[in-house]
Amino acid sequence: MAAGVSIRSSESVEALLDFDRALTGLGQRDARLVDVVECRVFGGLTVPETASALNLSSATVDRSWAKARAYLRVAMAEREAP
Repeated sequence: MAAGVSIRSSESVEALLDFDRALTGLGQRDARLVDVVECRVFGGLTVPETASALNLSSATVDRSWAKARAYLRVAMAEREAP
């Protein structure tokens, strides 16, 4: 297993899979939003760093980040609903 990465329960595995499904759904709607999420979440980049990496303005990254978080929050909540 990679250093610093551990999966401690089946719930965390399921949550990770749910996040992946939500991210895939987001990508079907807007691939740029997924790029922003990947830079921010997985790359640990700041807004200015993400803007530079993706050749976007910081304002566009801010808007995309907010839109992506909102979509993912709703998608994840729908998966948790019975």
